[in-house]
Amino acid sequence: QHQELISKTRTLLNILVRVPAIRDGLVDQCHILLRDLARGAAWQRRIWVVGTDGRARCGSHSPRADLDIADRDYFQRALQTKQFVVSDYVTTRVRNQPAIIAALPALDDYGDVEMVALVTLNVEAAEHPMKALDQGSHAILMVDSANVTISWRGAGEHSPEAVVGKRIPEGPLSSLLNDGAARQGEA
Repeated sequence: QHQELISKTRTLLNILVRVPAIRDGLVDQCHILLRDLARGAAWQRRIWVVGTDGRARCGSHSPRADLDIADRDYFQRALQTKQFVVSDYVTTRVRNQPAIIAALPALDDYGDVEMVALVTLNVEAAEHPMKALDQGSHAILMVDSANVTISWRGAGEHSPEAVVGKRIPEGPLSSLLNDGAARQGEA
C-alpha cells in the first residue's frame, strides 16, 4: 500500500510539472487546478508549487500562500538531485500535522530546476486500509528512515499521539528496524 501511494503521488507530480499554468506560475489557474485535484484525493492534504527559492507560488488550499520550505531537507534534495524525493516524517508548518512530503522538480530545456511540485501526504488516510485488520493482538508501526514513528495502531497502552513523531529508542526494535531486510516487510 505504501508503494502504491508513492507511485500514485509520483504520477500526479509528473503530470503537474508539465502543465503550462503550473510551470508558468499563473497563480489563479494554478490554484484552481490544484484545488480541484486535491478535492478528489483523500490520500493527500495539500498540493504545492514552490520556486527554487523555496517560497510557495500557489497551493491547493489558497492561491497565495505564505510558506517557505527552503530549509527543508526534502526540498534541498529535490534541488540537488533534480529527481523525485520523498521526505521522512515531518511536522507541517501550515497546520502542525504529521506528514510525508513528496517533491518533484520541473527542469527547463537546459536541465536547470524551474520549480518544485509537492504533495503533502495524509499519513492518517494512508492508514485507513489497515484499520480493517483485526488488531486485537496486532500492532502496526510505520517508521521513516531515521526510525521516527510515522503512524501507530495497536491494542497496547500507547495512544498514537504518545508515539507519532518520536524516535524509536535504542534496543531490540530499533536494531531490527535498522536491518535493511526487516524494513521491507513484517518484523
